[in-house]
Amino acid sequence: HQFLTWMALDQATGFLWFVFYDRRNYNDNLTDVFMAVSKDGGQSFENFQISESPFVPNPNVFFGDYNNVTAFDNIVRPIWTRLHNSELSVWTALIDVQTIGIESFEQAEFSLYQNYPNPFSTKTNIKYKLFRESKISLKILNVYGQELVSLIENETRSFGRHIVEFDAKSYGLKPGIYLFSLVSEQRSIIKKMIVN
Repeated sequence: HQFLTWMALDQATGFLWFVFYDRRNYNDNLTDVFMAVSKDGGQSFENFQISESPFVPNPNVFFGDYNNVTAFDNIVRPIWTRLHNSELSVWTALIDVQTIGIESFEQAEFSLYQNYPNPFSTKTNIKYKLFRESKISLKILNVYGQELVSLIENETRSFGRHIVEFDAKSYGLKPGIYLFSLVSEQRSIIKKMIVN
């Protein structure tokens, strides 16, 4: 059961983007929000879930009023209404187009976001999102790729968004450029951060 679909054409790339409600994972009225993208003019599509938890809409209330998706030059922002029982809210997501380009979301396993604040002098937050429960490692490296700090060492983490606070002073890191990496058995992502 898929319904209330909205579409946008990225005029810079030619990609077609869709956001819609989907009940493929359930046998009742539990509802997720999915997106689809076509990179070949509608010949084929990649589907991926963007909601972090299902909801149960009230069948007596129409809740698709504010659904939409905008896309330009690989900046994609879906918007949807979530009606859980009788509580209405509006949601959005930041779509990691680079992840979709590497592999499908079903295979991607996780996204790693830029730390914030960056640059920082003492503390920063490192955020990542797991698309399924995964065994991961989160490490701080020097610019030569040598491990300096292990924040998570080969541990299982649950589906969803996670934030790890990193205190550079407590590990004695001097001002400079460092890397942080999120690694699983299948892939790794490395990003740069600056301590000042």
